[in-house]
Amino acid sequence: MNERRSTSEVLRKLKGTVPEDEASDAELLVKTRITGSSRRGFKKQPDAPLGVVLATKKAGRPKWAAKRPLA
Repeated sequence: MNERRSTSEVLRKLKGTVPEDEASDAELLVKTRITGSSRRGFKKQPDAPLGVVLATKKAGRPKWAAKRPLA
């Protein structure tokens, strides 16, 4: 999905009949973006304990929201 998005961002700028040099420049740009995104890859974040997550969410709420039950 990331590759399709990167490709469409570059190709969206090209409309109608495109000169050969602009088409080859766009192709090169697409290939470099795909290579860069695959190198970065997807980084998974470790899970946090449930108590820490709930405390963080509770701390971020306004004070009036703490009185209302969660629905």
